Amino acid sequence: LSFGAAVASADRRGVVCLWDASAAQVIARTKMPTDESVVNERCALDNDVYTPGGGSSVLHVEGGCSQPLFAVSSRTGRAVMWDARSMSQPALSLAAHEGACSSSSLTKLEDNVLVTAGDDRNVRVWDLRHTATARVTAKVGATPHRIAVSCNGLVAVPCEDKRTRVIDVSGHKRAKLRDRKSVV
Repeated sequence: LSFGAAVASADRRGVVCLWDASAAQVIARTKMPTDESVVNERCALDNDVYTPGGGSSVLHVEGGCSQPLFAVSSRTGRAVMWDARSMSQPALSLAAHEGACSSSSLTKLEDNVLVTAGDDRNVRVWDLRHTATARVTAKVGATPHRIAVSCNGLVAVPCEDKRTRVIDVSGHKRAKLRDRKSVV
């Protein structure tokens, strides 16, 4: 995240920090919200590092383009939005995926739109004003790693099967690209 001279970071224990990049100092620090039953159940299944009373394991942090918002994706399947102006509590917490939420990104095309990818092999597009259900759910066929959203609303979804799917924020599939091995 970068707006002005601020940068956001998060660690595997769920500690979220907002930094003044020019002074290299922490401006605000908080913890990711947890759902104890979900965290404990997942930790028992995959031997994840979990500190009792601690936050959820953070997988990805990405900031809003021109907005003072940033999204934190966690192993518990949640995408949590923080407003850098008030870090006392999350601006929004979505149960985005069954399994881990591996990546989340605010779009540059539209305000109030968040795109998430998860271990349930889905990419979801959320309208942050109406979060009861995702606006779009696109199945990608393999577990996605990270997503990248372009300025024109295309979403690149590299997956564990070494293919990259390209969809748009309306859910239409545009391409499936193979990772070709280079010849040396």
